[in-house]
Amino acid sequence: MNTVTKLSLLAGAAFAALALPAASYAADAAPAAAPAEGSDVVVTANKHDEKLRNVAQSVTAVTERKIEQLQAFSFADYAKFVPGLTLIATAPGQNTLVLRGLNSGGDGSTVGTYIDEAPYGSSSSLANGALLPPDVDAFDMQRIEVDKGPQGTLYGASTLGGLLKFVTNPPDPSHFGAEAEVTGDEVGNEAGWGAKGMVNIPIGSDAALRIVGSDVSTPGYIDDAVRHLSDVNNSQEQGLRGSFLWQPISALTIRLTAIAQNFDAVGSNDEDLQINQTTGVPTEPLTPLFGPLENGRVLSGFEHIQNRLYDGTVGWNLGWGTLTSATSYGTYDSQTLDDTTLLFNSKETASLAVTKFTEEDRLSSPAGQQLEWLAGFYYTKENAALDQNVIGLGAPFGAGTLIELAQVTSAYQEEAGFGTLTYHFTPQFDLALGGRYAHNDQTSTTFENVLGSTILEHGPSSDSSFTYSVAPRWKPNEDTTVYARIASGYQPGGPNDVSVTAPNAVPRTFNPDSVISYEAGVKADAFEHKLSFDADAFYIDWYDIQLIADIDNTGVDVNGGRARSEGVEAQATFTPIDGLVFSGNAAYTDARLTTNTNALLGGKAGDRLPFTPDWAGALDGAYNWTISGDIRAFAGVTWSYIGNRVSSFSPTIGQVPLPSYNTWDLRAGVNVRRNWTIEVFAKNVGDARGISSLGENLSANGGGSSSAIPGESVTIIQPRTVGVTLTARY
Repeated sequence: MNTVTKLSLLAGAAFAALALPAASYAADAAPAAAPAEGSDVVVTANKHDEKLRNVAQSVTAVTERKIEQLQAFSFADYAKFVPGLTLIATAPGQNTLVLRGLNSGGDGSTVGTYIDEAPYGSSSSLANGALLPPDVDAFDMQRIEVDKGPQGTLYGASTLGGLLKFVTNPPDPSHFGAEAEVTGDEVGNEAGWGAKGMVNIPIGSDAALRIVGSDVSTPGYIDDAVRHLSDVNNSQEQGLRGSFLWQPISALTIRLTAIAQNFDAVGSNDEDLQINQTTGVPTEPLTPLFGPLENGRVLSGFEHIQNRLYDGTVGWNLGWGTLTSATSYGTYDSQTLDDTTLLFNSKETASLAVTKFTEEDRLSSPAGQQLEWLAGFYYTKENAALDQNVIGLGAPFGAGTLIELAQVTSAYQEEAGFGTLTYHFTPQFDLALGGRYAHNDQTSTTFENVLGSTILEHGPSSDSSFTYSVAPRWKPNEDTTVYARIASGYQPGGPNDVSVTAPNAVPRTFNPDSVISYEAGVKADAFEHKLSFDADAFYIDWYDIQLIADIDNTGVDVNGGRARSEGVEAQATFTPIDGLVFSGNAAYTDARLTTNTNALLGGKAGDRLPFTPDWAGALDGAYNWTISGDIRAFAGVTWSYIGNRVSSFSPTIGQVPLPSYNTWDLRAGVNVRRNWTIEVFAKNVGDARGISSLGENLSANGGGSSSAIPGESVTIIQPRTVGVTLTARY
């Protein structure tokens, strides 16, 4: 039985629930008290509060409690707990998120990122949207919510695979609170540290201010074998978040938030590989050029990134409905230096500046009605400026010579209207319908100078889209939800870069791509709520996929035919006795091209989509117990697995197989009166050489012989890390 047939049968079972007797329509109303760990967690996938168990789509929520217990404060830490989520770390501070295998290696993002009500990143490929998700430190985060499958109806463009949402803890006017955390850790012989803090200050009885800060230094673990340097890839991240909440009357809430993050990194997490000097293909099995965790560079690269986000949200309960208005303004600024000595004995400097303004206003009905509705308007305006310079270091052009200058400025503007209707035919069965119409206009200006030859090109582009969702849901009892969902999503097209030496070879624009997703699943609690689980199956058709092609040393966007992704996902939590918790997740994803790509990419029908593991999963066991009075101890172990993958499409080296790997993490500690916690931890205990990504390097010391046969390197996950964390709460 194929996947589509299975989905159809499950959808049919849901529709059959129309004959069930009536009870109450208020099953979706959020609980008045704070939710417990597990399926009573409240999420906002549908832009209103509802229990995770009741949402008619696949959603994973990594809660604050789990974040703290597992020391899971970054993408690399918590991605393993989200079935179907893949993290591709291409460089320090540059992360691509992939859900359900929807990755082609293009510049545009297929996973949207929100911080509370504010979208972050870019919808434009010209702004390298795929690399802009902010790796926000998850300290004092209420939860990290991952909505899987297309979210085009409610969240718009560039959410083909899904959405990752950081939900911060709001200021609390009811009491003063504070928390401080210090960490010391070690990777190899290099020490790192972290300091984080939070203070919540009531202002009268109806307002509060919450301030969160962090400063984390991560030690290096890559050695430069040519220059005989150790631990060349260290980094530091600093963050500050301030949020003010005012509730002048019970029906009106105003919240203002400002977030700042600075990220500085030196070197790279790359290990250079041995390659065939004739073809450029890495040897199999993948073999280090110098040694494990070693590369060779002529000069050290760096990356400096600044993220800023300002958000104002107003919520007004009108009685017959709730009006929500969210206004945000975000900026992204980066400066990088790369070793490109294999290319005319040069270095490359680059800067990217992105600004994004958004406004969303929506009106929604109260929960618990037979007919529930939501309607809204969305507007965004983005501007981006990308500068790249290739500068000579010596012969053949001379030190300081500007070999190539490329400047691309772009603007993206989108307007959209969206809405949903949910009709409860019976208390057990309902049907949700959603739609969104969006239109975008884009402009770009490209200026390029290659050794005195110049080109200036202006490129307009516009397109419109309609995305939709259909989600029947059946609740045979209060503890079980069976659902099906059909949804669409899209990623905007746009104008292209051009090449000085081959301007007519570059298509002036590229088209939008789109997906249609079919999903069915079940969520349930059993054994008196000791077991909670959910499982789903999905099938996705992807049309006109966007890819990056190299035309005369210029990376341009092209459309590349079709692909499909299908698979199953499951996650469960089991609490057999008080204090003992087992949790786990698993995902199988088969994502492949169904037609050949553009010949410039070399992809063939049947080829796998890049960097998506066939199997992935994690298991965690945790136990806490009372030692004496208010003193409690805890211990836990996590095992995670990433299956085999393949690298990006390439007309020269093809797709390189990447091996599977697994990691073990350990933790133990003591809580005293809930005010003090000391925890010792070890991550990647087995020191696994896990490969996150593979790509070319252009260093003359990196194993390549020319710009036509560049070196190849793999990004390696952080080796064994041991540390201790002390936390104080008031």
